[in-house]
Amino acid sequence: MEKGKNGIILSKCALIEEYILKLNGYGPFTEDQISGDWGLQKIIERSLQVMVEAMIDCAERICSRNGIGPQTTSADAIRRLKDLGVISGEEPFVSMVRFRNLIVHNYDSLDTSIMYDIVSKRLDDFRKFTEAVRNYENNQH
Repeated sequence: MEKGKNGIILSKCALIEEYILKLNGYGPFTEDQISGDWGLQKIIERSLQVMVEAMIDCAERICSRNGIGPQTTSADAIRRLKDLGVISGEEPFVSMVRFRNLIVHNYDSLDTSIMYDIVSKRLDDFRKFTEAVRNYENNQH
């Protein structure tokens, strides 16, 4: 784990990047493969959940370090990153938080087409998030 006051944030970024690599290693996927393979669905579902949780953790830690109290929702924590200049826009990151909420609360009726869209077209958004957070963290010293 990286040391220093931002070590936890940077380790969360590294975790997201590791999951991106692992998901890319499983793919590319077709939508039919995902919808027809329960095990693959669970790998993707859990991986995306962990990645979004790590994003939320980064956002909450950055907010806290900047004297911003706990946010009402995880999406609000992401929005605060825009206010702080960490990210240039809140989308697609707020959408990822909404997807994570679906995984957690509507786990019995997930639409595999959403998972397919994320793993085939949106993994780079996670990389953009970690890049923005790393840039912000590096400029804090």
